[in-house]
Amino acid sequence: MPRELGFMVLATLAAVMTGCSGDPVKAMLEDPNAYAHQALTESRLPSSVMKDLHLQASTETVRSVRINYEMNVNDRGFGGRYDLNYSYNVRDNGLVQTFVDGRQNGITVLYEFNLEYGPFNLIEEEAYPSRHKAGDLTTVRDIRSMNGMLLPPEQNAKFNADIQFATLGEFFSNVSPLLVPIKRQFKCSSKDPIAAIKIHPKLTGEAIPYICEIYIENSLMESRNAYYYLLDYGLRIPELIQNERGVRAYTVRTVELPEDPHQPSPINRSGSRL
Repeated sequence: MPRELGFMVLATLAAVMTGCSGDPVKAMLEDPNAYAHQALTESRLPSSVMKDLHLQASTETVRSVRINYEMNVNDRGFGGRYDLNYSYNVRDNGLVQTFVDGRQNGITVLYEFNLEYGPFNLIEEEAYPSRHKAGDLTTVRDIRSMNGMLLPPEQNAKFNADIQFATLGEFFSNVSPLLVPIKRQFKCSSKDPIAAIKIHPKLTGEAIPYICEIYIENSLMESRNAYYYLLDYGLRIPELIQNERGVRAYTVRTVELPEDPHQPSPINRSGSRL
């Protein structure tokens, strides 16, 4: 990432925390759906990121999808099962606003907010309601360099990206969050597409499986993540996340489409930018 862009990222993140109208943490917890749809917009991205992506500001949502996953976690001796309710809003320029309500035993334990494009997240945020009640809450804001950003995955392709992002640490009543720049390298490859109906009967079109290996600065692999990119819907869905701590496996249980699921209006079938 060029130094100028790095400074811009950090400045943008600081502005998000100090310049947002109202309390962003309160907004996340009180009305997470509204926060996901209103706060995760192009206005949160540096203009250089939009330029690198060749994107214009979006004007409407062209596709809304809700998917419920079962996530099974085996993490350093800890085993657990979670219900993850994902709400995807695909914008007319290809950006995807995602809100996740993560539950365990019927109780919400996690809110996650993402602004995505193609195979990568541009912004990531997390809020833990139970921690907030105890006096602290962790929020992550993640803006990454878009130099060399790729189109949505195509079959049998390889694509790499060097990414620098910043994280806002834990919130405490009397301590300001810290901005910590971190570098990652993504090495990804895709395979032959499969019929999306194999993932869930309501899904149409093709799903391109791809794997991203994520390396930290000393070239050690941090994680190996598997996804599907759904061409008819212009979004990616998780399959497996594996790192030194353990494995998280995702299974699609239900899919909700506002339109007739048998007659979807493809928004990204060609795999090109919208």
